[in-house]
Amino acid sequence: MGGTFTVLDYCILALFIPPIISGIIKGFVSQAVSLIAIIVGIWAAYSFSDIFSPYLKNCFRSDSSLINLLSFAIIFIVILIIGYFAGKLASKFIKLIMLGWLDKLLGAL
Repeated sequence: MGGTFTVLDYCILALFIPPIISGIIKGFVSQAVSLIAIIVGIWAAYSFSDIFSPYLKNCFRSDSSLINLLSFAIIFIVILIIGYFAGKLASKFIKLIMLGWLDKLLGAL
């Protein structure tokens, strides 16, 4: 139970450094909105890809499974893009009310 670090400790510590730096740079709000966009994107793509597939079948003559995959990907990417812009807008608002420092600090968590 000494105070020395092992190689495994340094490896685990190294795994935490990139997300911490990314959180400090992007901020908590942007990171949270990105995570929410990924979750909502997966849900929306799973829920609505069957509804969107017939529209793609009219445009492309291809295998049904490929069309389903393409509709899933399109919906997911559109939600991610919307989430990206929502995160940028929220971050700008946080900076506007002069809480940008808190956003960056919480981003490290």
